[in-house]
Amino acid sequence: MKKILLVEDTVLLAEEIVDILRLEGYDVTHALNGVLGILLLPEIHPDIIITDLLMPGMNGFEFIKRVKVMPGLKSIPIIILSAKISDEDMLLGIQAGADDFIQKPCKASVLLSSIRAFTDRDKGTTGDH
Repeated sequence: MKKILLVEDTVLLAEEIVDILRLEGYDVTHALNGVLGILLLPEIHPDIIITDLLMPGMNGFEFIKRVKVMPGLKSIPIIILSAKISDEDMLLGIQAGADDFIQKPCKASVLLSSIRAFTDRDKGTTGDH
C-alpha cells in the first residue's frame, strides 16, 4: 500500500482529501502544517507528498526545500495543491523541488491521476528510491 503525506492546514479540506485517498487504497497521514510534516517524514517515509503553499509556521516552498535535503527522502515526489498557483509560484515550486501542481479546488480525479502518474512509474523498478 502506497503511503501519502498530506500537508494541509484547512482541516475540512484535508479530511475530504484523506477520505478520498483512503477509499482508493492509499495509506494517508495528515499534517496540519509544514513543521509537523517535517517531524512526521522520518517516521512514515511516504511514497508521495501533497502540500499546500499557504500555511502558518512554514510555507509550502520552505517545506519542500527542507524535504529535498533530507537524506533518503529527497527523491519523494511532491505535488503542490494550492489555490495560489501563479506562474511565479510554479517557478518557485520547481526551484524548491516540486514535481506537479494542482490548483484548488480540484476534482478528485485530477489529484488521483497525478498521484497515479508517480506511483505507476515505480512499478517494475527495483525499489531504488
